[in-house]
Parts: sequence; structure tokens; C-alpha cells
Amino acid sequence: MPNYKIQQYDKLTGLPFYEDFLALAEEAKEKQLSDDEQFAVIALDISNFKFINQIYGYEIGNQLLQSLVNITVIDNYHCITACRPYSDHILGLYKTSKDPDLFDYGLKKYNDKFISENTKQFQSVLLHLQCGVYILKDSHEKIVACVDRANMARRSMKGDYSQPYVIFSEEMYKGKEKTSEIISIFETALKNNDILVYYQPKVNIRTKRLEGAEALSRIRCQDGRIMAPGEYIPILESSGRIIDLDFYVMKSVFGMIKQLLEIGSEPVTVSVNLSRIHFYNSRMVEDIIKVFKPYNIPPKYIEFEVTESAFISESGIISDKLIELKQFGFLVSMDDFGTGYSSLHSLSVLPIDVVKFDRSFIKNSTRSPKGLKVLSGLISLCKQIDFDVICEGVEDSDEEQIALDCGCEHVQGYVYDKPLPEDEFLLKYI
Repeated sequence: MPNYKIQQYDKLTGLPFYEDFLALAEEAKEKQLSDDEQFAVIALDISNFKFINQIYGYEIGNQLLQSLVNITVIDNYHCITACRPYSDHILGLYKTSKDPDLFDYGLKKYNDKFISENTKQFQSVLLHLQCGVYILKDSHEKIVACVDRANMARRSMKGDYSQPYVIFSEEMYKGKEKTSEIISIFETALKNNDILVYYQPKVNIRTKRLEGAEALSRIRCQDGRIMAPGEYIPILESSGRIIDLDFYVMKSVFGMIKQLLEIGSEPVTVSVNLSRIHFYNSRMVEDIIKVFKPYNIPPKYIEFEVTESAFISESGIISDKLIELKQFGFLVSMDDFGTGYSSLHSLSVLPIDVVKFDRSFIKNSTRSPKGLKVLSGLISLCKQIDFDVICEGVEDSDEEQIALDCGCEHVQGYVYDKPLPEDEFLLKYI
């Protein structure tokens, strides 16, 4: 029996409050374990829990949260003490095996049980737990510091549905420093209008004419260096700041199209990337339309790109909002088709106008006759269900010919041009 007396309990879950948890955990970790056991602090939350509350209501959301507590805390004999600091976040001190296989089995077991027992009721979302683990080195470590490290591991999983948990490593500290540096650079660039919008052309192979473009961002640092998207996009997505970037690019694209129309030049359709994070905002469509309307341009010139992985992981919320965007007059495309696991059935019912085949299709098709047949068959199928098709990442004339032979007349890639700054793009193509 612990010596510490609990002061308050959470009314929803019956767990101790955070301060009581810290005291109980500090006391518990002083006790001797067997040679094959270890203490671990585990931080859990339910991916997109805010969205679950919006769709199903808070009462149902609370039931899901209670299910999580029952499975991972109350019915889990490895759990020594736990708390709910806020919302759907659960913290616990656990006694686990030092054997990596048994440790892995234990965490996956409770994760799988939570998902299997609740998936049927929550079919509009992909249920997933974000689980961060910190394994204590000795009893002298302060629980509050262990909690910080477990949470750091948990946050590193954001948007990653491929793994059931992440164990803290010292490398995460370096990642945290890098994240702070990139966000600081982004905020400065946003304030100083040093976010540059580049355009990569989409070309008709047969006519060699420009038929569209994709808007892409670059950040100009204060020292003049241009930062590539791979450096900052993942960090902005994990921090939620990608929303600010996407709206900045949107406004730039809307303004460019407006200028072309005002001088009597016919614009091409420009595609803008939408991060999946937008779709957790119940007012996403209203917010986009509110920004768009003052430019007074036809929506047919704007195409919103969403990656295939986003479609599959969050098909319910994404489909509903994309239908609203299409009803307003925007076009919608699926980007990176072929990198995820979409079924042909789901492809046939998604509210999209354009399918962009990932570069891997073209690349793999050069290696075998079977690859060519697969690409050709998928392109033919997409056309039969009235999708426009683009092959992206086409780098040379041989790959361009493969796309054409397989029935795709529209390509995007270095075979025609790299992404260009707005003034260079307009001078060359418009």
C-alpha cells in the first residue's frame, strides 16, 4: 500500500489528479524490482480525439476515453498508477519486462485490444493511439522529467499511423532543438513575406502546351539561403503551423490569378496542397471560401491536392469536406497515388477530379513488362471513371514516352521544368 494519500480523483476516469500521480509514481519507483523487470513512464492519447468529439459528440467521446482507461490502466496489471492530465491524455507508471520481445508484445496487445473493441462504433475515423515510452534508468530520475521525455516520444508520432509506440531516445532532444529553430525561421519569414511561391508546370505531352501548374513553397532565410520543403514541411505539419503556410500559398496563388485576369490573360488551373491537418477544423471549407471570395476570381482555376495517405487514413472527414469544396466550384486531386494502400473501390467513390500518379509508377515500369501493364491498366481505369490523370516526377524523354504509351498525356516533372519562382514562371509560360 502506498504511503501517499490521494487528494482528488478525476470525475470522468476515476484516476488521480496529475500532482497526486507524480507523488504516487515517485514513491512507487523506489521499490525494488526483479532482475528481469523495469519501470517505464508511458504517455498515451487518441489520434484526432478532438475530431471524434465533433463528429460523435462529447458523451460518446468520453465513452471511448473510458474504454482507453479500462484497457490500458484499470485492467492492465502492469500499470502501477496513472492519471489524466487533460482531455484524452493518459500518463502512467508501468512495470514492464526487460525482454524486448515481451515488452513489444505487451504494448501491442493493449493497443490492438483498444482498436479492435472500438473500431466498429467509430467507422468514420481510423482509430490509432499515440504512445510514447520512457524507460527509467534508475530510481533517482524524477518522474516529472520522465513524463516530459515520454511526451516527447509521443509527440514524435504525430501523423504516423505505421507504428504502435515510440521509445524515447536522446536524439529526440536534438530533434526538439531543430524543430524550434525551423519554426523560428518560418515565423520570421512569414512576418517578412520571405515565403516564396514557386510553380511547376503541368504539360500536355502531345501538344507540348502548358495545361496547369502546382504551387510549391520555399523559405528564404535571413542569410539569403533558400530552404527546401523537405527541411521544414514535416516540422510544420507536426507542429500544426502548416495551416499558416498553406493559407499563405493560397493567397499568393489567388492574387496571381487575379492579376492575370485583370490584364486579359487566361490563367491555367493551379493546384495547391492541403495538409490533412486542415480537415480537423470543422470550419475548414468556410475558412477557405472566406479567404478566396475577396479576390473575385472563378473557382475553376483552383485545384486542391490531398495525398493518398490522407484520403485513406481519414476518408470520412476528408471526403465530406472535399465534396463541399467541389460544390463551390473548386477542383480536387489525389496526390501521390500509389504510395499508400487505396483500394480500387475507394478510388471509385472518392470526390476527386484528378489522380496524380506518383513517380514510383513510372520508375518501376521501366524495370518490367508487368509494371508497364499495371500502370497502363490503372490509367485506363481512372479514365473510364472520368478522372483526369497526371504522371508526376517524370524526369526525361524515356519516362515521358512510357507515360504516353500507357495512356497518360499529362506530365509534371523535370523533363519540362523544375519549380520556378512566380516571375520566371509567368515570363516563360503565360
